[in-house]
Amino acid sequence: MAAGDEVGRYRLEAQLRQGAWRAVDSQTGERVRLRYVDPFGEAPVFLAGARRLCTLDEPRILTLRDAGVDTAGEAWVAEPWQPGETLAERVARLGPLPADQLLVVAEALLSGLAAAHARGICDGAITPERLRISGESPLRVQLVCPGLAALIMDLVPDPMFSAPEGSVPTVPADLFGTAATLCFAATGQTVPSGRALELAAPRLPTPLVDTLRMCLDPDPSDRPHSVGALLRTVEALRAGTLDWGDRPAEPARAPA
Repeated sequence: MAAGDEVGRYRLEAQLRQGAWRAVDSQTGERVRLRYVDPFGEAPVFLAGARRLCTLDEPRILTLRDAGVDTAGEAWVAEPWQPGETLAERVARLGPLPADQLLVVAEALLSGLAAAHARGICDGAITPERLRISGESPLRVQLVCPGLAALIMDLVPDPMFSAPEGSVPTVPADLFGTAATLCFAATGQTVPSGRALELAAPRLPTPLVDTLRMCLDPDPSDRPHSVGALLRTVEALRAGTLDWGDRPAEPARAPA
């Protein structure tokens, strides 16, 4: 396989890494990231699931563009080509997010999940690598292809962000991963969830800490059963209609 070859309606431009290419949609001119994947199920099951993900329509989601199987029987997906960096990369570059930026990230992540959950789509592998950030004022934050982790073996859940009951995609599991991801954003540290919340608490509004604690409960039946409570808390904090409690300490910033 080489630049100039075609996979479905996509013309390969440049190889990014083994099995992943920058490509162009020959019908629309849109640039995508095309990569070969290892599905959990047979091709028809994979394609049906992937096409369902392609119908998600929410500004806070980087929606899967396309999926297919090439002439050799190998499965592939086409994801939007989005500038910017992952949440993990941003924290590595700049250090932990201040509370106001963290609330922007939280609202975007939760809004994206709410849209996916409303369609019966859970992810099961929410991590800082799955959030794409571009722009500065304001930040643009999007959840990358929710639901894809349930279809392919390539997106292995990170144990530091995975619910203790395992990686089966459920709403409580997504809330656990979301809470662990937000604790990472507040601290810049990847540590077990209980310790993560302890480290994050001084840097976050008190109502958010209380809600994150519920989301990190080891027992999934004791976690919230929808993103609603956490999303409402974040929206109220951003709007100024919910008291922050003690003003969070600003995190130390990485040197320029």
